[in-house]
Amino acid sequence: MRTLEFLKSYVVITLLFVIIGSTAIGQCTGHERFQDDRGLHRGGLNLSDEQQEQIKTFRLELMKEMTPIKNEIKVKTAELNMISTGDNVDTKKVNSLLDEIGSLKTKMAKKKFAHKQKLRGILTDEQKVLFDAHAGKMFGNKAKRGDGQMMKHRMHKGKRTVVKSAPDQYNKKECPLKEKTEIFG
Repeated sequence: MRTLEFLKSYVVITLLFVIIGSTAIGQCTGHERFQDDRGLHRGGLNLSDEQQEQIKTFRLELMKEMTPIKNEIKVKTAELNMISTGDNVDTKKVNSLLDEIGSLKTKMAKKKFAHKQKLRGILTDEQKVLFDAHAGKMFGNKAKRGDGQMMKHRMHKGKRTVVKSAPDQYNKKECPLKEKTEIFG
C-alpha cells in the first residue's frame, strides 16, 4: 500500500517538474529550441520576408503541437523508469507504457513530416530543389546526426592535437606530453 502511495506521489511530482520545465522551455527562442528550420536561412534559399514570416508562424504552430506530446513522453518515461525497477516488475504494464511512448514518438514524427511539407509548400520551384537537396542537413535531426557528427564538425573548425602517448603520472613526478600530432590542419 505504501509503495502505491509513493508511486502516485512520485508521478505527481515528476509531472509538476515536467510542466514547470516545459514552460521554461517555451520561453526559449527558436535559436535555442526547435531548430528544424534554421537551415532554411543558411541553405541559400533566399527567402522573401513573407516566406520568413510564414515559416515563423509554422514553427510556432509546431512548437505548440509538440510540447504537450513531449511532456507526455517525459511523464510516461518517468513512470516506466519507476515501474521497471525492483523485484516485482509488471511486464504487461511496462510493455503497455513502451507501446504508448512509441505511439507518441510516431505521432511526433508525423507532425514533423507534415511541418516539412507545409514549409515546402510555400517555396518556389528553385527553392524546392535546394530544400530537397539539403533537407537532411537543414533539419538538424539529432537522431540522424548523432553527437559524433557534431564532434567531427567541431574538430574540422580548427587545429586539434591528439596525444599519442604520455608517461604515467603516477610513476613519475612530472607528466610532460612526449608526442603530439596535429590533425585536421
